[in-house]
Formats: sequence, structure tokens, C-alpha cells
Amino acid sequence: MSLYSSNIFLQHKFDTVGQELTVDFNLTNNRNQSHLDNYEYGHLSIDEIGLMSNFFLKQNTDLHISSLNADYIYPLKGGGNFETGLKTTYVISENQNELTNGDNGITFANNGKFKYRESVNAFYLNLSKKYKKYSFEAGVRGEHTWGTADHMQGLDQFRRSYFKLFPSLSFLYNINKSHSLKFNFNKRISRPKYENINPLVRFVNSNTYVQGNPALLPSISFNPSMTYSYRNELFFNLNYSYVKNDFIYSTVAYSNEGATITNPMNNDYIRFYNMALSYSKKLAGWLMTSNNVELLKRSSKGTTNGIDFNTSGSPSVNLSTYNAISLNEKLSFMMLFRYYGKLEENNRTTRSNYVLAAGLSNKIFNKRGTFALNVYDILGTYRSEYTENSEIVRQTWENIYDLKRLLRLSFNYSFGSGKVRKVNTGRGAEDEKIRSATEEK
Repeated sequence: MSLYSSNIFLQHKFDTVGQELTVDFNLTNNRNQSHLDNYEYGHLSIDEIGLMSNFFLKQNTDLHISSLNADYIYPLKGGGNFETGLKTTYVISENQNELTNGDNGITFANNGKFKYRESVNAFYLNLSKKYKKYSFEAGVRGEHTWGTADHMQGLDQFRRSYFKLFPSLSFLYNINKSHSLKFNFNKRISRPKYENINPLVRFVNSNTYVQGNPALLPSISFNPSMTYSYRNELFFNLNYSYVKNDFIYSTVAYSNEGATITNPMNNDYIRFYNMALSYSKKLAGWLMTSNNVELLKRSSKGTTNGIDFNTSGSPSVNLSTYNAISLNEKLSFMMLFRYYGKLEENNRTTRSNYVLAAGLSNKIFNKRGTFALNVYDILGTYRSEYTENSEIVRQTWENIYDLKRLLRLSFNYSFGSGKVRKVNTGRGAEDEKIRSATEEK
């Protein structure tokens, strides 16, 4: 895998009160080469491959991302800002599969290439205003998306073009110095990851395949929320989201020999219900504590393998606590514990899990240097396990990570005055980089 990224960020300040113009240009090239050697007896259920005890699979992905952002801020009298800006991105995703019989060196004709090109052009307007006891922020973002894809053998082609508006609204009311209420609403879009629209079959092993779906639609979410705050220490949140065309995965049998293939698809909708309570404060000058409790539930409706599903979900609880203790001016101790409850979402049920981590840090050399000793997953419990029910096929996945009882020792030393000016390099093509990430299946 090779990743190259370059960025040019320009900032012009018109005055000292906050009027400014920023321009951000970003180029990213990501090449991923995956090779799979199989020397066991396996069945690949693609025409003309048949039974092979030895095969070699070469899968290449080249991703090119270019983006240009321009943002303008104009401060308003009495507090607040008027903001506007433009963004344009252009993405080329090229994929190639090459499967060769290791016994005779024959490369199969059904190997393919898939090229996807996408351009997103957006503008936004945003107005914020502050008053004595309340403030508000309102904005709208318009996005036009154009996409085209070609299977090099001409078997699969599609064109896509659509324009959508995304409003947002926020209102903050300061009841007094200790209490405040905040209300938010926004509409968002989530486009499929690039690998999820690639129709070329990708091999996890000799009997487990994954394949993208060029017909995937973007998901649209509507998100109202309310937050109560007490002295910026105690927070109570109520959140609701309605997501149309959310992404799920469906697995079917691919052959009579036990091979399966997994495809992404859109469901009808999913509803998120979330209630959270958090408390963070530095106590007595030597203890910093941060604690969170979250109650959530997700219900959904859709179709997988021609069978309708309508899940109401069940409540789930997440907990986390972080505590840092200053033993003296130089030595400190920290401990983190997180618990994730059993979660039902779409056609997937994720088992509960928990993780414990701890660490020590000691400052030396007049506090310029820091030794840190951290232990991750002390109990050896950090893993991700879920059951996916596609009606026809029911499967369980378990991912075990290499962080089990991992001990890490580090040293950091600060030269000079210790004051480093923060440089704003812009966000660039952040959304597109997230969509380029691969998922474990």
C-alpha cells in the first residue's frame, strides 16, 4: 500500500476583527495492492474457474482525489458571523482483478477492470448571531453530485446525477450562569464507500467473497437533538435520527460447495434513539474524572434476499470512565474503562464487550521530557463479534485485535520555548478520504 498526499492552504485576513478568506487545495493518491496465494483445495464458483488447488489472485486499487475549498467569513456587529464558501472534489477510483491458475499459469478471461469517476460541487451559506442570553446559527448547503462508472468489458455502466439541499439550525439559550439549553437540527448525506460500489468480486479466501453494488444510493439522515448543560460539567443529551437508505450487508450462498458472497445494499430506513449523561470535572486539583452513560436503541426496516425484515431493536447501554490522578508535580496515573452493550441494528447483532487500559507518566529534565508507560486491553477482552442474519445465510464474525495486554513505553522531549504556533492546514478532502477506507468482512 502506498499513500501520497499534498496540500496547499492559503489564508488572507482583511482586518483584525475576523474577516478572512481561506483557500485549500488537496491532492491524494492511494494505491493498494492485495495478493492472495491459495494452495489448498478450494472451489471458486465463477464460470471457467471451477476446482483449483492452486491459484493466485492479484487485486489492485488506485484512488485519486483532488479537492478545492474556498471559505469566507465576515464578522457581524454585536457578535456573530456571516459565512459562505464553495467546494469541489473530483475522484477517480480504478480497480482491477487478475486471477491466475497456479498449476498451468492461465489467466482467466473473466478478470475485470472497473473505473468510477465522481464529481461533487457544493456551496454553503451560514449565519450566526449572539445576544445576551441566547444565540442561534442557521445555514444551508447545496450539493450537486455527478458520477459515472464503466466496467472495462462493457458489462456494467451507469450514470448518476442529483442535487440536494441540506439545512441546519442551532439555538442556544443561557438560562443563567449555570444552566443552558441547546437545540439542533440538521440534514446530512452519506455516500457509499468506493469499495462498496465496485462490482468486481473480491476474494477473502477460497470460499468467502465480497462484491460491491453500483446501484447503491446515498443515505439521507434527519437529526434533531437537545442538550442540557450544568456549569459545563454535567451534560444531558437527547438525540434522534431518521436515516433513509441506510447501508446494510446481505450474504447469499454462491455455490453448492459452501462458498458465500456478501453485497452491500440499501434498507428502507433506520431510526436511532439516544439518551446520554456525561460528567467531566477536575476535582481537588489532583483528580480529573470524565464519565459517560449512554442508552440507545435502533429500529429498522428493509429487505434482504427478497425477504422483508422489520426490527424494533432492543435497548443497549454503553459506559465509559476515565480518571487521571496527579501523584505529585511530575508523576501521574490514568485508567480508562469502556463497556459496549449488546446492539441490534438492521440485520446485525453485535455482542457486548469491554476494555480496560492504564498508564503512568513521569516528567523529567525540568518538565521538558516525559516518560510514559501504557498498558492496553489489560483483561484481554477487546474484540468485535457480531452475527449477521441475511435470512438465507446466517453467519458470525469475530475480529480479535493485536492490542491484547500490549505494553508501550514512550519518551517525548520538547525543545525550544515549548510554544508551537498551530498551523491550520484545512480539512481538504476529508469526506472522500473516509470513503476510501476499507472494511473488514
